Amino acid sequence: MKLLTFHHTDNGNCRVYYKDSMKQLVCFQPSHLKGQFGLLACSRDGEPSHNIEVSGYIIDRFPAASDGATAVQFRTWYLASASESQRVFVTFYPEVWIQDNATVADPGETQIDVTAAILDMGMLQALKLKDNDDHSDDLRLAVEAPQWVKDWPGPHRVSCESAIQEHFTEDIQAS
Repeated sequence: MKLLTFHHTDNGNCRVYYKDSMKQLVCFQPSHLKGQFGLLACSRDGEPSHNIEVSGYIIDRFPAASDGATAVQFRTWYLASASESQRVFVTFYPEVWIQDNATVADPGETQIDVTAAILDMGMLQALKLKDNDDHSDDLRLAVEAPQWVKDWPGPHRVSCESAIQEHFTEDIQAS
């Protein structure tokens, strides 16, 4: 996977621009299929030139919702169409107190898709998250998390560091 770094949103042309590792400008633009976006290589001035296969890329963050309708539509499309390798999964461990020790409880560790939460905060913030920390524990409240995980009343921990690190460093490993 190659990492694309957010550049800007252009609502006038319905495009979301990113730069690749070579600082080449690319954009996601609505395709002829309703609700779909295509990835295109762009000239320096931002004009799309040709299609690129989107499956080989991940993004560092979503554009802010305040960037307008294009940003919101792009976010919706990305989350609906992202492949397994373009997603971020963390592990939730439900626990119970046995004497003074928190022990993993049934149903045991559970994978949670936190792609939306991670891309909303962006790569730089996400890479600061630590396992079993207040900020990483909040990932259990992600939209995609099962309801029982969100409602878990007891102690718990979330393991996220390695998953986030691996997600954003796949570009480096592939080189």
